Amino acid sequence: MSCEEDFLLTGPNARLTRLGWRTMVLLLPVLRFFVDTGKHEAQNRRRSFTFFRSLGPSLGCFVTSKRAHLRFARRTNMKMKSRWILVSAVVSLAAFLCVTVGLPVVQGSADHVRWDIINFNAATTPPTVSAGGFAIAAARNNPSTLTIKLTGSGTFIGPASGGTSSGATGGGTWQTFSGTTLTGSGTYEVRELISWQFANFQTPSIIDLIDDGAGANGNAVLRIEYSDGSNGVLGVGCHGPGSLGGIVEGVIATKDFVTYWDAQAPAGVVNANRTSFHVR
Repeated sequence: MSCEEDFLLTGPNARLTRLGWRTMVLLLPVLRFFVDTGKHEAQNRRRSFTFFRSLGPSLGCFVTSKRAHLRFARRTNMKMKSRWILVSAVVSLAAFLCVTVGLPVVQGSADHVRWDIINFNAATTPPTVSAGGFAIAAARNNPSTLTIKLTGSGTFIGPASGGTSSGATGGGTWQTFSGTTLTGSGTYEVRELISWQFANFQTPSIIDLIDDGAGANGNAVLRIEYSDGSNGVLGVGCHGPGSLGGIVEGVIATKDFVTYWDAQAPAGVVNANRTSFHVR
């Protein structure tokens, strides 16, 4: 699941590179001003030397033109040094902005994300993941009786603000059970992204047949509408290769007042209860 080239060309590194170039372009006129000023100061110093040398004897000055020139040169050099110190400060500020201002841009830019409840094939080396799996969640106060089984996939745009987004698509199928008895079934559609929390990018240790961006770990909460007219939310968590701690692998959901808040954990090589994110 290696998407390093796409990430470098279209991901956060590209945004950082663009920011650095924009910062330097904005500072070029400032640098040009100081360079031109330095040239003018040098010209003025040469003209002053000629002026004092010609004027000194005619006025009977006690100070020779050479000494006058040296005195003026000292003042000019001090001005030149001050200006170049300022130039150095401007360049340092540009470098600082490229690094420190760039980091929030990397972390805060909108993410284009695909989510999937996946198939997991442990018979290959390394294991293979693909779209089309299922996951189960249970109601917390009735864990042995009320469950929901979901399939699905979709996309969304995670805004830089970290808030909600109507730029969400997708859906899947649902089945509800009381024990082993099927109590309802149908489809659902995603209406809105409520929250997207990116954790980190996955390490390339599986065969990824989805390959729609760089594999990522994190969680998303989506507002969904069921085909029987009920409403709810779908929570998708991915604790994939290289994940940080604290992320639940699988799904949780609500359907009207029923809260299926216990995600059934993936077990060994069983093809169930696994998810994935891909970020572009």
